[in-house]
Amino acid sequence: MSWPAVAIAGVVLLALTAVFDNVMIAVGLFSYDPESLSGVHLGNVPLEDFAYPVAAALMLPVLWVLLRGRERRRGHDADR
Repeated sequence: MSWPAVAIAGVVLLALTAVFDNVMIAVGLFSYDPESLSGVHLGNVPLEDFAYPVAAALMLPVLWVLLRGRERRRGHDADR
């Protein structure tokens, strides 16, 4: 797994989340209950809103590596 590629993808996902979620919240497409938030915001976007892109940037490449390793082992076992 290429950690620099994962980091670049993570930064891109965070930037896109910051931009588009700010716009969507500003125009009123959705809102959050203030009592369920930490209170930390980046523009209109609550800090909690960045959990999904961070999880996606980390978990999808890990899942890819795990599944690819499983396929390799399966192919190696078939050669025997």
